[in-house]
Amino acid sequence: MAKSVQVKSWFYTNTAEYGSPEHDVREDSVASTELSDDGLTLGVKLKGFGKGDCWLDRIYQITFPKTEDAFGKHSAWERLQAFFTLRAIPK
Repeated sequence: MAKSVQVKSWFYTNTAEYGSPEHDVREDSVASTELSDDGLTLGVKLKGFGKGDCWLDRIYQITFPKTEDAFGKHSAWERLQAFFTLRAIPK
């Protein structure tokens, strides 16, 4: 399933003006995925995650471009996306 997940990340700059372009856009490599027994939760591990400061204050976009590959024909959507901002890594 790891091959079915794509992760992209970037950050915005904080300025007095509204809006910012996306900076340091990158494709993050997925190391592994784990689907819960009930099929409702998917854990995604990124290669090298947590090493250095390059992971914080970024917006992450997780995409399943073809849900049929991961969930079969029972998926309600053709493509799924989730977004989140990572401010800190819990210890």
